[in-house]
Amino acid sequence: MASALTLTAPLGFSADVFQGYVSLNWTDNSEAFSYTTVERSLDQGNYTPIATLYKGTTVYKDYSLTNGHVYTYRARTYSNGVYSPYTNEKEVIYVYPTGLNIARTLSHSVDLEWTFPTLPLFRPMPYETLIERRLSSDTSWTAIY
Repeated sequence: MASALTLTAPLGFSADVFQGYVSLNWTDNSEAFSYTTVERSLDQGNYTPIATLYKGTTVYKDYSLTNGHVYTYRARTYSNGVYSPYTNEKEVIYVYPTGLNIARTLSHSVDLEWTFPTLPLFRPMPYETLIERRLSSDTSWTAIY
């Protein structure tokens, strides 16, 4: 009697946001699989596969992002027509300011303006805006707000 193949989901699935990409990381949890499939949902839409990776690959970098969207990721292993359960879902809010302008200059201050895109889904913004400046003769930046 042949035993049924049972696969387990990757462990420790995580998503970290960097400038220009999201890094997905996990740990292989089984010797019995051949591939890991990574799927992504845009703004709570349907999931679509974005990568099928060979066994032993434990990092995937998603560079196909657009400012002002909510991405949700999940992964599972696959071998010979058998799939593991999915990992926990990881949500990423990919948003950054655009249109930085000097709105007004005074003798003692400068007023700056910028905008953030409107997210298609309501989410509290998990970010802080950091403002830095440097003298034109300097190479290092100093945080001022």
